[in-house]
Amino acid sequence: MVSSRNFKALKEVKMPVAEEAAHFTDFGMAFQNCDQLVTIDLSGCAGLVSLEKAFQGCTSLEKVDCPLLPIWNRWMMPLSHVRR
Repeated sequence: MVSSRNFKALKEVKMPVAEEAAHFTDFGMAFQNCDQLVTIDLSGCAGLVSLEKAFQGCTSLEKVDCPLLPIWNRWMMPLSHVRR
């Protein structure tokens, strides 16, 4: 599991190249309460299985690039205000 919870200054997250990012599978609560986070690129995370509460409290989030986002929106809090 990756955790950057409560990092108030975190504004952007971009994962490494796809070969390395594919090993990241669980982002449960990873970015919770990072209220300055604006963009996140998880597009290379092909092995991603969990985003549970990953973006809870991310009130500035504008753009998410993530392979699980369409599925995640169905069973978690929709990110309707976020551009894809």
